[in-house]
Amino acid sequence: MLLLSRNHELIKDRERTFLTADVDVGATSLTVKAVDSNAWADNDFVIVGEIGVGNAEILQINGAVTDGTSLIVDNAGSGGSRYTHSINEPVYRIDYNQMEFNRSATDATSGVSVLGGGAKEIQPDDLFTRFEDTANTTGFGFIRFKNSLTSAFSSYSDGIPYTGYGPLALGRIIRGIRRQLSESTVDIEHITDEDIIEETNEKQRDVAHDGGRLWPFYETIRSASTVSNQRRYTIDDNVEIGKAYTITVDSQPMAKIDQDRFNILNWDNLRTEDPTHVGIWNNRIVLWPLPSASASSDTLDGDITASATTIMLDDVSDFRAPGRVLIGSEVISYENLLTKTTLDGALTAAATTVTVDDTSAFPSAGTIVIDDEEMTYTGTGSTTFTGVTRGANSTSAVTHTDNATVTSRTLVGCERGLEGTTAATASDGDAVTERDIIYNAHEEPAELKDPNDQTAIPDPKVLIYGVSMELALTKLNDQLLSDRLKIRYDEALERLRDKFGKKFTAPFGTIKNKEEVVTDTGRLVNPQDFPTNLGT
Repeated sequence: MLLLSRNHELIKDRERTFLTADVDVGATSLTVKAVDSNAWADNDFVIVGEIGVGNAEILQINGAVTDGTSLIVDNAGSGGSRYTHSINEPVYRIDYNQMEFNRSATDATSGVSVLGGGAKEIQPDDLFTRFEDTANTTGFGFIRFKNSLTSAFSSYSDGIPYTGYGPLALGRIIRGIRRQLSESTVDIEHITDEDIIEETNEKQRDVAHDGGRLWPFYETIRSASTVSNQRRYTIDDNVEIGKAYTITVDSQPMAKIDQDRFNILNWDNLRTEDPTHVGIWNNRIVLWPLPSASASSDTLDGDITASATTIMLDDVSDFRAPGRVLIGSEVISYENLLTKTTLDGALTAAATTVTVDDTSAFPSAGTIVIDDEEMTYTGTGSTTFTGVTRGANSTSAVTHTDNATVTSRTLVGCERGLEGTTAATASDGDAVTERDIIYNAHEEPAELKDPNDQTAIPDPKVLIYGVSMELALTKLNDQLLSDRLKIRYDEALERLRDKFGKKFTAPFGTIKNKEEVVTDTGRLVNPQDFPTNLGT
């Protein structure tokens, strides 16, 4: 694995001056335009020459610096300049003179191992300082600068995957953008990775908001719980305001309306029943009529772990499936409400072990129901419930016939830690509240920062061409290149639309795919008009 470090990072935002006299080989004094003792000091390292040019070299200040036009230097403690330098060549003050290459099995710097026996001298006559790790083929590489005099280090770089960046990774996108910009006759070295990352995030947002589309890769499901007589519910912060595709309340789809229609319907503003209409404004879901009851709630029947996918409640009769619930601060989805099996043999009224066809879908402890009798159990085998207490919860222990249905009051097929929450443990008796307002909507793109971060856009060429198009104009002032890249960007975006852009969202009152949503058919009429179209 060849690891490369961009040497330009050394001089980013660093102090700089220029030679005002030629420098010969072996020289120990530099005549420069200006230096001051606040920024430049004895033992500081400097790069004389432009990075990537053959005579660029690192020297060290060897004497006190005073405000003026000269620097005393040596070659890391001995000798002087190794190369000749001309008037107007730059002199940069740098914090580090060496590069350390490291490797870790994971994308984390804890436990990294230093490669190559230690830090290497930086190669300023090249654009990159290189190290090839021939011993490893997997893992992540990390780079940091070192000051050989003070042993001070910079922070680690982002992890570099030995297997290469995935096609959707920011690191791969950055490389693709630089490749497109290299078509320009203008030098692109002044364009930093930060410039590219900033523009990439802007272009992500441009694509996300394209034409009112609900891209499947930005579609999200969010939920809330109704409260009796509460009309307004704040939507999730990361959902684009005013854009949603469908909204259901207690599993019933809502008709979308605008503010004018809401005002007409809401003349009786105290009316309460099951909501039928919905609008979004001021970052809130607004329901009509007022909900007559709060969302269903119950309590846990037993503790749950953070990884449990079957959750037992005391009663599930008021819940609907599929759905979502809130336990503590965690949002959990579920596919069904009951787990079922059948008795394998008749059961007496005194039996404390219950044999069934299969227990694999049941929790390891909890409550089962056979006919009208409830039973608690403390353990399971593959086909048995053990530690059974009969006639629980004020029911009566009775006999049951072979093949009788055995059920549990459970949420089945649970997915944990949704909507930005974290999967957590919960205790017997904790509240479980149904999230009966469910809407699928447009989520804002996640900010890309680390080179290993991945865009949700399935075709990265859209970003590569789009960002390159913008930077060619704003950073290179190359209109011709920008125009060529715009053609590529438009073609890539059109391919994305054809493949993924079938759903649309819009502010309420202007729904575009009306055949795919519940609509409001109310209209205004003049009560003084005669009836029409009544037939004969």
